[in-house]
Amino acid sequence: MAEDDLHHYRTANVGHQRLGAKVALDPKGAELLKRIKQAFANWPPNAGLTWVQGEMLDNHETDEILREGAHIGVYERWQDVPLELLAGFPSAVWFLDDAGLNFYWPALMAWELQYGPSCEWASPAEKLLEWSERLRPETEEQSRVFTAYKEYVNSR
Repeated sequence: MAEDDLHHYRTANVGHQRLGAKVALDPKGAELLKRIKQAFANWPPNAGLTWVQGEMLDNHETDEILREGAHIGVYERWQDVPLELLAGFPSAVWFLDDAGLNFYWPALMAWELQYGPSCEWASPAEKLLEWSERLRPETEEQSRVFTAYKEYVNSR
């Protein structure tokens, strides 16, 4: 495998134009973003597929490249995931396993609130009903925040 095979994946969060401009949050949205950050502050590290591996699966990459993807774009905390990475590979979300999706869920909610549903491929709101069964909140507050998030995005 040549290093060039991985270059696209390694440089995804550098200067990506897909992110767009932040939207102005109304007071309810701003409060919800704050609640997401607080409720999911100690969310566990990713135990599943990485965002890059999701993109690799979408691209039908070889098993060898997929294994390398486990070492690219690895973050211990969802708060450290660059939103440019999410925007750079918007279709990756459809290929994550449950553990990976759980890890990225707070980042996806924050992205949607801050940037709006501008990149419809990875818009969490589009898959709320299906993904509701996949999210595994650890606390009652996380469950309440997730419910508030669903209500907020469905009211827009």
